[in-house]
Amino acid sequence: MFKNILIATDGSEHSKKAVELGASLAAGSGGQVVLVHVLLVGEVDTDVQRMIDAEFPGAEPALGSADDIMSTRLAAPRFDISLHRATSYRIFRILGDQIIEQAIKTVKAEGVDQVSTLLLEGNPAEQILNSITDVQPDVVICGARGLSKFSALLLGSVSNKIAQLCPVTCVTVR
Repeated sequence: MFKNILIATDGSEHSKKAVELGASLAAGSGGQVVLVHVLLVGEVDTDVQRMIDAEFPGAEPALGSADDIMSTRLAAPRFDISLHRATSYRIFRILGDQIIEQAIKTVKAEGVDQVSTLLLEGNPAEQILNSITDVQPDVVICGARGLSKFSALLLGSVSNKIAQLCPVTCVTVR
């Protein structure tokens, strides 16, 4: 039934469950999976900052030259934080690559051979919805809660926006 499955993943627990469900559906139908991750550049909250600090303690100077380091305030309107130290775009790319690699391992462990990935930047809901046009999936699967703060729910979460605007079947996983 579902031959082309788009799975949005941000590394959160709910998105890990979404990857597992999507992989299971693809394996059962002989389908293919497209994994989508939107880099959190400009969308940093305290949970992500803690993850960066844990994964790369004291590594900031080694990540690149001064040209690589973003000196601007990294905060989206929905997050009222700014980083206490300069953060490199490269950190976000490394984290995004790790999230995608883990999702690929999960999908392949389920026996799915056809796996492709999209690593995007920008507003997560908009980028995921835009990718639907290109991918033409039969179903979109995403986690109910991602990495954003609870206050983001009041403004509408990524999964809510995708569910409301998705032109194909959309499954939200808890």
